[in-house]
Amino acid sequence: MAQWLLVIGKDKFRVVAFGNVAEAVLRRCGDGDLISLTGTASINNWKDNEGRWHNDFQATAWSIEIDGEKISYKKAEGTTPRKSQHQAPAGRSKRPGDEYAYTGGPF
Repeated sequence: MAQWLLVIGKDKFRVVAFGNVAEAVLRRCGDGDLISLTGTASINNWKDNEGRWHNDFQATAWSIEIDGEKISYKKAEGTTPRKSQHQAPAGRSKRPGDEYAYTGGPF
């Protein structure tokens, strides 16, 4: 797994990649390198110890393009990808507005 910040203008987004895509990023990318990625996006919501709500945007890169070479995720033999699903913890209802949260998809 590789995790990094993608900077677009003044905005920063967390990006994660797995398998051969993660290996390519770790081997070949550095600060300021120009890459293109295709994947899914999600918004993570959580409450801190003081009761304040926070959220952040995360992208999962399923393919990247570095220096004109496209590298796509290849699932290892015998593995099944897990679907990420946001669920409210037991005993807590969703916050107002959560029903409009972006839960993933191509971007």
